[in-house]
Amino acid sequence: MNAPQKCQFFLTQKNRTCKFDVVPGKNYCGNHLPQAEGSRPRIRCPWDPAGAHEIYADEVEKHRLKCPAYLQIQAQRAAPYYQLDINAGAALDVEPIPGACLPGHSMAERRAAYAATLGPDGLDDLIERVCQAAERLPPLPPVDALNQAAAAPPAPAPGVTTPPYSAKHAAQQASIVGHLERHGLLRCVADDVIVELGAGRGYLGAAVAGHCASLTCLVLVDCRGFKLKADRALRHLDLHRLRCDLKDFSLAGCPGLDRPGPSGGAPPRSWVGVAKHLCGAASDFALRAAVEQAPRRCRGLGLATCCHHRCSWRAYVGKEWFAERGFAPAEFELVSWMSGGVMCCRMERAGEGLEDIRMGNVLAGPTTSPSREGSNVDEGCSA
Repeated sequence: MNAPQKCQFFLTQKNRTCKFDVVPGKNYCGNHLPQAEGSRPRIRCPWDPAGAHEIYADEVEKHRLKCPAYLQIQAQRAAPYYQLDINAGAALDVEPIPGACLPGHSMAERRAAYAATLGPDGLDDLIERVCQAAERLPPLPPVDALNQAAAAPPAPAPGVTTPPYSAKHAAQQASIVGHLERHGLLRCVADDVIVELGAGRGYLGAAVAGHCASLTCLVLVDCRGFKLKADRALRHLDLHRLRCDLKDFSLAGCPGLDRPGPSGGAPPRSWVGVAKHLCGAASDFALRAAVEQAPRRCRGLGLATCCHHRCSWRAYVGKEWFAERGFAPAEFELVSWMSGGVMCCRMERAGEGLEDIRMGNVLAGPTTSPSREGSNVDEGCSA
């Protein structure tokens, strides 16, 4: 008996062809059958933000009733800690980037297209103003990488099965815990709730729990699910893992905050927010949640920001500060875009190599001024 023919669709990410069987006479499986072969048209599932699966275009409503992504969205929206766009910032009347700049494309492509409309002279002028504004900022405190040995898990012995260990991340976690300790945010941790925002696998929260034996309640918030989580090492705590986007995260329904602490204090309990690599606008979401939702209950935030090029004008909490320095909302998008060079540790800076980002026949101009070093520009934008 002949073996069934395999799908001939090439999977770029896996560098091989699809291994699904095909119907006799066809070259592709049901997932990859091109419309040119007369099959029913397929579209990406409208409820799957990652676009991980496709469905038949004429079965959208039928698929909705059994789609795991849709059911997950419904469960998230029914949670008591979900409130749509509570931390997203006020809705904008006008988008900062003109709608004519590559509509339907990614924000990075639209920013690059808008930069191209300014031309080299306009972009150089913006870079000069950014550098001048950065020079007027107060000096930043020196980088102090603290080392809390109690917060850093020991490296695993050879041949021992343990959760994923990274010396780099362990040092970062230990330093964050050290700064929290230095600023007094872990003194009353027995009655406080530690909320890790953008928790991922939760190893920063685990580092705090390992350093503070009196910690009783830990909340981990992230919009995704993960494997190899630290949760299994935190079962002795009142642990809550919440799946929610930070822009929709409401502290009013956060579990753990509405219960009395070990000392018998009346709820709601105070909380301390921690985060490592809180990406782009998520840092603004966290700040808005602390200041606008529960300013009296929040004892402090210990955030390690990341990916400034993923910030957005709507979410940005410093609009007035930015405007006072003579910058427009559209220029914020360009400043955020140019900050990607230093945040991503790339040799080339944001805006270089944009041969495929076109606005008509105009290519994005240079992102470096003749009188400025590129790294200084990136750092000035990040500041």
